[in-house]
Amino acid sequence: MNIIYIIPAYNEASILREQMLKFLDKKLNIKLTVFIVENGSNDSTYEVARLLETDYPNKFKAFSIDKAGIGYAYSKGMEEALKISHSDDWVCLSAADLPFAFSDLVQFEKFNVLGFDCIIGSKLHNESQISRSFYREIITKVLSYVRYIFLNMKVADCQGTIFLKCANLDQLLGKVKSRDFFYTTELVSILESNKYKIIEVPIIYDEEKRKRSSISLASGLKYLLKIINFSINTLTKRNYYQK
Repeated sequence: MNIIYIIPAYNEASILREQMLKFLDKKLNIKLTVFIVENGSNDSTYEVARLLETDYPNKFKAFSIDKAGIGYAYSKGMEEALKISHSDDWVCLSAADLPFAFSDLVQFEKFNVLGFDCIIGSKLHNESQISRSFYREIITKVLSYVRYIFLNMKVADCQGTIFLKCANLDQLLGKVKSRDFFYTTELVSILESNKYKIIEVPIIYDEEKRKRSSISLASGLKYLLKIINFSINTLTKRNYYQK
């Protein structure tokens, strides 16, 4: 079994190499491949990614697209994963700063043998160890409640790291239409509506270690509108996302 980490990298030149070299830690006793997808950067992110691939060709693969939305990067990464993966492989949708370090991977190793299709590192799991501002905590919980009301989503945190079975990627890629920050929300909603087996697992998260982890009122409202619009579209096309 191989886990293919998909790392969107938009203007991450200053941190990318330092963060990615953590994947070389010998304590990680599971086979990992890292797809770095540079998407529309205006710094040297892609050059850093290419150098990582040159230095460690069996660990890193660098890709570049000219569109900045995180959904474009995830979609590109999964398309590339389909080309090399086997049925027992997984992808992990993560971020360049590895927000949970590898605490999510530790939990994945416990649960991947239990028949789940999707394992989510969740900030809202009651056993997660979270260090973050009260404001950010409230916003996260409010948005989770809004998703439940409008989308009937049972998953509390669809914006954590997401592990997916590669065997299901081909069925999912064409169904997710979002290409911005709403990508993982739509993805998890589709997984739920199609009865995939999902579990949320606890993680360790320290907001102070993230360089860009603030959320503004404007971005929160934009996300809320995305939820409402997606809910309306789903109701008007009730069978659109069914298998």
